[in-house]
Amino acid sequence: MEPTLLIPIAAGASLIFGLLFGTIIYQRKIRKNKQNNEEKARLIIREAEIQAENLKKDRILEAKEKYLKIKQEFEEEANRRKNQIISNEQK
Repeated sequence: MEPTLLIPIAAGASLIFGLLFGTIIYQRKIRKNKQNNEEKARLIIREAEIQAENLKKDRILEAKEKYLKIKQEFEEEANRRKNQIISNEQK
């Protein structure tokens, strides 16, 4: 074969090889990035679930504390009135 014909064939083969090789590397990189992004998304979701659970527990605890405070205030008021009625009856 003549060198003038061999050069374009070699250039074309090199171009095709380079495109195939580049495409394979690019696809692997995209796959790896996708896996990393999915893992980050799972971690973010898990952290959000943990924060939501903690917030829920905090709100339940606050509600229980408020209930106990209101109950105690009611009992104190009831006892005060009871004592007042007893005191009025004794007079």
